[in-house]
Amino acid sequence: MDNPNFRIIRIILDIVPHLSFESLQPANEIRGWGEESVMKRCKANHSYGRNKKTTPFHAAVEDERTQIVAHMLNRGDSLLSTTGGGWDLQDFIKILQRPKPDRLSSLSALGLAAINNNGMETVEMLLRYNPKIAMSPTDKTFETSLKEGKDGIVDAFFEYEELQKEFITAKNILLALEYLSKNTPKQGDPPESYMKVVCTLISHAPTKEELNDEVVKEIIQLNLRRVWESRNKNIELEISEFLHIAVQCQNAEFVKMFMDEYPDMEDLQSEANRNIREMLVTKIIKGNPDLGMQQLLEIFRDSEFEELCFDLSRFNSKKYLVSDFVRSLISHQDNPDLLSYEHTLKYAEFPNLDAKDDEKEIFGDDVHYEHAEVFLILDWLRNDKKVREIIELTVPDRLVNPHNEVKIGNYVKFFQVQVLNWRFLDLSITVLPDQETKDRIKELHLYASGKRAAISHWTSENGILTLPNLKVSCTSDSWNPAQMRLADLEEMPIKVALIDNGVLSISPRLSNNGSFRNSNMNHQGEDSKDQSNDNKSIFRKESENHKTLWSRIKGGKSFVEDNSRVSPWLFASNPHGTQMANLICAIDPWCDLYVAKVTDGQAGIMPARVTRAIEWAISRNVDIISMSFAISEKTDELEAACNTAAAAGIVLLCSTHDEGLGVSTTYPASFHNTITITACDDYGKVLRPGPPNDTGSFQYKVQGQSVAAGVIPFLDSDDYISGSSVATAITAGLSSLILSCDRIAKNEPKKFSSKERSPKNVYPSTPVHEKHKRYKENTITNHLKEMLAKESKDYILMENFAEINKKIQDGRDIVAKEIISSYFRSVRFSEK
Repeated sequence: MDNPNFRIIRIILDIVPHLSFESLQPANEIRGWGEESVMKRCKANHSYGRNKKTTPFHAAVEDERTQIVAHMLNRGDSLLSTTGGGWDLQDFIKILQRPKPDRLSSLSALGLAAINNNGMETVEMLLRYNPKIAMSPTDKTFETSLKEGKDGIVDAFFEYEELQKEFITAKNILLALEYLSKNTPKQGDPPESYMKVVCTLISHAPTKEELNDEVVKEIIQLNLRRVWESRNKNIELEISEFLHIAVQCQNAEFVKMFMDEYPDMEDLQSEANRNIREMLVTKIIKGNPDLGMQQLLEIFRDSEFEELCFDLSRFNSKKYLVSDFVRSLISHQDNPDLLSYEHTLKYAEFPNLDAKDDEKEIFGDDVHYEHAEVFLILDWLRNDKKVREIIELTVPDRLVNPHNEVKIGNYVKFFQVQVLNWRFLDLSITVLPDQETKDRIKELHLYASGKRAAISHWTSENGILTLPNLKVSCTSDSWNPAQMRLADLEEMPIKVALIDNGVLSISPRLSNNGSFRNSNMNHQGEDSKDQSNDNKSIFRKESENHKTLWSRIKGGKSFVEDNSRVSPWLFASNPHGTQMANLICAIDPWCDLYVAKVTDGQAGIMPARVTRAIEWAISRNVDIISMSFAISEKTDELEAACNTAAAAGIVLLCSTHDEGLGVSTTYPASFHNTITITACDDYGKVLRPGPPNDTGSFQYKVQGQSVAAGVIPFLDSDDYISGSSVATAITAGLSSLILSCDRIAKNEPKKFSSKERSPKNVYPSTPVHEKHKRYKENTITNHLKEMLAKESKDYILMENFAEINKKIQDGRDIVAKEIISSYFRSVRFSEK
């Protein structure tokens, strides 16, 4: 109030109140209101100048002179009684609603205040004076606020009930949703300001008229659950109509949310709404191809639904005839309605029809009959179970005498198949009977014999070019995947040095009746029945010897000696080292072990011995050093050895102490070049926590409680053991497996035929991508981070390896080759 300019303006306005609203344009362009033109009374060098096309009121608003604007409004009230021309409040409101008298501008005073970043105070003042200022048909302030996501302006409007009635309409809500959609990045969340604008509109919507079908459809299509949840819960809505919209929009999340919010929707099960229910299931399955079975089952958890798939893939077709089972199934009359299917199935998958050795047909044999067991099932699904669509169809057919090729195309047409994986040699594209069927195919698996005619057909104008929506990818696979090597871990073994108390891996001699005299450990035993029946690979015979721990040990050295004696590394007197080796090999059965013995028992480990053991491991070019122990004495030599190993690209894994509060610092865990592991229970709780200030003594925790490590023959040992040493050995095996898979993914070997023996040097001895010093450590830690439990920064869950947990949840098979090709070649694990 002490500003001299303000005092002058106040004096002038007290004498001539209408001066605030006069235009300063030349007389022949005057758009102002008042007794006569201000220009006739003001000099040419007026502070606003001859060429200013504005009014003092607009200028004050534009310059954010809040006090001046307030006084102008206050003095403007006097015009209502002094003009003598019958002006009332509505006339003055119209004056305030006028746009700035600039032919290039259509902004009102309210609009001018709203475009300023700091104009909220002026906006609130204008609305407080009279909210009707905002209700001019030509005023675009509210619409502009929606367009620019100015949530503060929208909030200011909705402080007044008359403005809520004016502006909260279905049209404005749709407009706000449109601007939110336009300003949302393709791979990101909507901007918060736009989200707040929409939520404010929805939350103030007074009736269901504002939340009409068009508005709800847009919310569902944009998947704005937060917006929907912001609505006034007191408004009664016809949720069944919105559920129908959610189905049409193929939004499974909203469908589930509607069903969770309204669990008593029993009318969905009634005959009157049967069509809606069927559309619900069909739309969710067809519209969300990436949804796994577990997610689909979760969506329909609280509603009645039939079977969503037909899956015979786990049928033991090696031992039993599929045709016998099929005929028994389709003729089964005992409670036939017990097995019911939805009209649309997520997938139908059959077992390997070529798996039973004594039923295999060979080229040149007379064809005695035409196989049709798959057709029988498909007819049964169509006629008896009323199935109309199968999204994915997988049939591992026979190499010789498969199903009729033309009939295959007819079934694909009827069931509107989108993903076809029918293992049929040189399948012709022309068996798909019409263009509509071809347009529907999104994924097609073709199996080639190598004949040029078939490949020429596939690449011709009548081949895959007639499938416009086809996703094309090429893979090399054998006819029977079971006969191929799942993963060539033995070709690129990871070298793991185990520094411990030695190993003892001598299996007890068989008794006369063929059984072991003592119960042997773990994975070393073999099932003779499996061996005799297994003819999967010509590599099996060579691989049988790799089942034992002894076969994985490639070298060892004892550092426990005195002047006259050395304690042998391979004749351990304590089971600890052997059990650690068992755990490592249980996770990566093809790793190469190098055993360094530094003690006879589990105590008395000397830093000098560990130092020499690390130096020996470095000389063997190992990839990982596993140290399941902790010592309290630090030496410069030990630290230097760890630094040298890390500089050579070796990953050093060591355990924390298991002394609880009794010990605060141990080695080599405290060295910065090591990855330290501690043991926890199934819930991630550390078994023996250290002092309160010892929280950073480990990087990861692994379940190390009551782990089966195997009873060691000829040694006093327990089958189940616990502790951080156990967790460290598990992590070492896991790290070895990670590096093995990474090597295979990054180094494609030369392919050999099933009759050709692969040499041992298929892979380079030192993969190029591993020559960077920290590559192995970074690779391991990147994968370990991916395996962390949800909302945990250090608890590793073994089932999270390579996202196997997601496959299990979805009911998908775990295929080693697929994991390596899809997961370990992922860009997120590529070298930076």
